[in-house]
Amino acid sequence: MKIKAGDRSWDLAAVSDVPLWGMIRIKRELGIGADGLQNLLSEVTQAGSVASMPDADETFVLALLLWMARMAGGERLGFEDACDIPVRTIEIEMTEEEQAAAAAEAQRRKEIEAQPGVRPTEAATQAAE
Repeated sequence: MKIKAGDRSWDLAAVSDVPLWGMIRIKRELGIGADGLQNLLSEVTQAGSVASMPDADETFVLALLLWMARMAGGERLGFEDACDIPVRTIEIEMTEEEQAAAAAEAQRRKEIEAQPGVRPTEAATQAAE
C-alpha cells in the first residue's frame, strides 16, 4: 500500500519494511509486536480500507500505518511526531493485488452474511479464517 499526504508518499507493503529500530520503538511505545502489526496490516488489506475494518479505531489505525510507513521510509520519529499531518490530507492507496484481495474478502463476507442466523461480526471472523 501507499500512504499519501499532500505531495509526500510512503510505501508500506509489509511489516518487514519497517526497520528493526522501528519495530523496537513500536513495541516500546505502544506495546504492539510484529505479529500484532502483521495482523493489523492484513486486516486493512483484506478490508480494503481503514474505514471498512470491523471494530477498528480508525484514527489510531491510520496513525499507526502512517508511523510505520514513515519509519519504513527512513524517518526516525516517535508515534506522536509521525502524526503531525492533518487527517484530511492522508490517503491510503492499495495495490491492484491488495484491491483484488479486498474484493474477494468482501464477497466471502456477503456469502457468509447471507446464511440464516449469522451476525456481521461472525461473518467477518469466518471470512478471515
